[in-house]
Parts: sequence; C-alpha cells; structure tokens
Amino acid sequence: MVRHLGDYVTPPSVHRRIGDERIDLRVADAASLAEILEFEGRHFPDWLEHFRTAANAGDQSEILAARARNGGVVGSLVMFTPRSHRLGANAVWKTLLGDDLGGLGAVGVASAQRGRGIGTALVARASEILKERGVGPSLIDWTSLVDFYGRLGYSKWCNYLMSWRDL
Repeated sequence: MVRHLGDYVTPPSVHRRIGDERIDLRVADAASLAEILEFEGRHFPDWLEHFRTAANAGDQSEILAARARNGGVVGSLVMFTPRSHRLGANAVWKTLLGDDLGGLGAVGVASAQRGRGIGTALVARASEILKERGVGPSLIDWTSLVDFYGRLGYSKWCNYLMSWRDL
C-alpha cells in the first residue's frame, strides 16, 4: 500500500480517541528502547529482528511506541526514511516511487489492547513523522489490511502472488 504524504493530515477523531484512551505515542530513545524490544519479543517475536536492526543501525528514532499512561508499551511500529541506514528490500521500490520514499511496517498492538484505536493512531503518528522528515510516498509492504490502512488514505498499488512447492 502507498500514500503520498504531501497533503497528509491526521483526522481529528484519531487524536481525540487516543487522548480519551490515555495513550502516548513517542519515538524510541535510549531509555525506552529495551522495553520496546522486550514488548516485541513477547508479543511479536517474528518482527523483533526488524526493530533490532533499526536500533543497531542507529535508527532508533524510527521506532515508534504506544504507551499507556498508567503502564508500559502496548504497541509499536518501525519506520524508514530516505536517511535510514537500512532500506533492505525496500530499496528496489525507490526506482518506482522516488528517492524521497519512506514507509512503515511491523505495526503491532498487544492483543489485550486491540479495538482502542491504538494501531490507527500509531500509523497516523508515523505518517506525520515521515512527512516531517521529508518523505513523499510512504510504503507499507506485504499487508492484506487494506481497510485498516485505507482509513488514513493508504491504497493498494500492487499485488503479490505467493507460491511454493514441496522439494
């Protein structure tokens, strides 16, 4: 999915809801990084390596966490910008989408916290941050959550076909 962030504005209802839910959204810093990585390992172990790679590359400010005001981390995601030290497989899309490509992924909210608007708020805040950091097109790769991301103006731009064979 992709969305150009030039005209991106978070809907006011997203800000209201996340405020009502008493959730704070902040980029990682040295003090919060260990807790975010622990959250990932506990709730989304398959995504932990994406967060570690960002942190180890010096891109910890591209990790966004949702924190309950009276508790710990309840959700997170990882972003990339044109200045990221790691683009990985996303580098191929720069040819098609432009040098100002950025994006986000590995959006996860603890199962007990879902349905509170936290995931939407994470994507919205990440979109704001990416726009502030000079991203034009924002890419969300490998997802089937068209309606979820569509709430914020992201749309499908390509399809993937999966195949496999027994060897």
